[in-house]
Amino acid sequence: MARAYNVIDADGHVLEPVDIWDKYIDPAYRERAPRIIVDTDGKERLQVGEQVLGSQKGFGVIGAIGSRDHEVPEETMRYIDGRKGGFDPHARIPDMDLDGIDAAFLYPSVGLFSGAIKEPKLAAAVCRAYNRWLAEYCQPYPDRLFGVAMLPMQSIELAIEEMRFARKELGMRAGFLRPNPYNGRMLHHPDYEVFWSAVEDLDMAIGLHEGASGGMPQVGVDRFSGREENAEALDGVAAESVRRAVGGVEVPVRAEVAGVHLPIEAVLALKPGDVLSLQAPADGGVTLYADKVPVHRARPGRSGSRRAVQITGPAGGAR
Repeated sequence: MARAYNVIDADGHVLEPVDIWDKYIDPAYRERAPRIIVDTDGKERLQVGEQVLGSQKGFGVIGAIGSRDHEVPEETMRYIDGRKGGFDPHARIPDMDLDGIDAAFLYPSVGLFSGAIKEPKLAAAVCRAYNRWLAEYCQPYPDRLFGVAMLPMQSIELAIEEMRFARKELGMRAGFLRPNPYNGRMLHHPDYEVFWSAVEDLDMAIGLHEGASGGMPQVGVDRFSGREENAEALDGVAAESVRRAVGGVEVPVRAEVAGVHLPIEAVLALKPGDVLSLQAPADGGVTLYADKVPVHRARPGRSGSRRAVQITGPAGGAR
């Protein structure tokens, strides 16, 4: 029976192991491969050859589980302290089950900086190493984890070559690019027509994924004077603006006592008088949904004259 995909994470992220480049990159490029270093201000950043990439906050906040709840101070977080499921697929699946996620399309974290690598062949070697590792990460759960290949658009020819390798050799169905200019050319430039033709020929999907402080020109940065000096303050302003905009959006919330999956033809055949047997959780509780996403388990009851529910815990894998 085919798996039901009710909830799909279209923007999942892995956390690349710190030794990925030593193990997977072409030995000819190993000395210049990306490495996480401790910079002069004590923050972790990414060194690629002579380039040092990363924001003022450093790489420690990339897998920042706990920082939003102030459980772990951002100043002391290290990259390797990120959520274990980012590094290990076997640890990721329970996290997905807890959130009710059936499948995830996976993008990099460290690899979002690959577009800033200036040398095309080094960029291609970095992409090849990452894609090989990502295929192995997804391999144990082929119906739940789907890797999105990293493509070296510093060279159109190398990007097509890597896309073909990812599709034919690794079985990947999608690749990603940064929505920023590569070599001064945006992705709709006529020079890229050969690339988009190859995308169609290989039947690949292409995702565009931005990355803050990723070492590439970014839309809107020119609107802020002195941005580098005020980066942290501006990040805070942006975060607050997003919180206000998103936090005020209303979503329908419902409590589901029991349910059952039926073929669509069986649903269409229902008529007055039919009896439908439902599958109810053993604990007698209800599942609270925000729109179509299960968010909590709850106990039904009343509050004054109205029906109500009392939250008892996370929804887990409830549907």
